[in-house]
Amino acid sequence: MDLVSIVVTTYNSSKTLLETLDSIKIQSYQRLELIISDDYSNDDTILIAKKWVQENRERFENIKIVVAKRNHGITKNCNIGVSQAKGKYIQLLGDEMLLCDAIEKKVAFAKKHHIGCVFSKIEPFGQNKRKVECVRKICEKEYQIIQAGWKMQRDMIVEKNFVVGPTGAFYLTDYFRKVGCYDTRFPMLEDYPFVWKYILSGNKIILLDKVLLRYLIQDNSLSMSEVKNRRYLRSIRKFFFVYRLPALIRLKKYKIAWDQLKCFLKL
Repeated sequence: MDLVSIVVTTYNSSKTLLETLDSIKIQSYQRLELIISDDYSNDDTILIAKKWVQENRERFENIKIVVAKRNHGITKNCNIGVSQAKGKYIQLLGDEMLLCDAIEKKVAFAKKHHIGCVFSKIEPFGQNKRKVECVRKICEKEYQIIQAGWKMQRDMIVEKNFVVGPTGAFYLTDYFRKVGCYDTRFPMLEDYPFVWKYILSGNKIILLDKVLLRYLIQDNSLSMSEVKNRRYLRSIRKFFFVYRLPALIRLKKYKIAWDQLKCFLKL
């Protein structure tokens, strides 16, 4: 049985961390390493993490808590956590909770299809039912795009900013490191540039058609934070000019390129 490293990225995650960690503890897959990578939290995140680790250390083959000396953003925080991983596979988590057999099913799927990335379905939840339903509809639409095949995946990620939704990032460690991990030029975009590179390199996403992760939609999430939202928009804008605009021109999608260029120039 191969070792799987679960990397939990945290930033002021005191309200959700215990649920995330408890969902890891009950995994049916036994060989697990836990790495908690904190992006300079200023709440009780680290105290909660240390107490939980002390009480549950025996469940894991290895546990490590890494604390940044300053806030880097989600992209670099993910890479810092991954740099400590010793497992053959990596599962990245933030405010999500794994279903009890998630890791077992993802490992089996990765081996069956000989792929470096596993994308599965998620179940959004939270107190704001309108937002939860909105995320659910977006995810369902993106699952349909995935299942339509590589050409549709490529066209939609270039033309429509298709981001594959929150799918519970699970990677073959060697593959993830080989392609350079997440791109730190875009501090608030972790998996989107990675998925872009994956698809535009000719790789087809194969969807593991099961819900394996619960995804918390909360009011203090990225989209609700004014400061983080500005950083997120800057990352999106930069990604457009570095990658999407040249790709649109290369594919001769001139009208789409012009229309979106006008929108991004206003940001």
